[in-house]
Amino acid sequence: MLTATIALYGSAQPVAFHRICSWCRSDLGALEHHCQDHSYGICESCAYRYFAYLYEPETTATLDSACERQVGVS
Repeated sequence: MLTATIALYGSAQPVAFHRICSWCRSDLGALEHHCQDHSYGICESCAYRYFAYLYEPETTATLDSACERQVGVS
């Protein structure tokens, strides 16, 4: 890898590879482990925008379960 780094980038310093969103190409940060190339995924905003049908809307607790009748209380 060192010779490839020198040949491609002209220096012996290792290149910091990043996670990149495949949909909008935004930088999601540096990778925590050594890797041969950038890693691609999807950012949270693109996931909600393009795959909204996979996420259920937040619901509040139903009244039936919150207002159960207590036994022995009048």
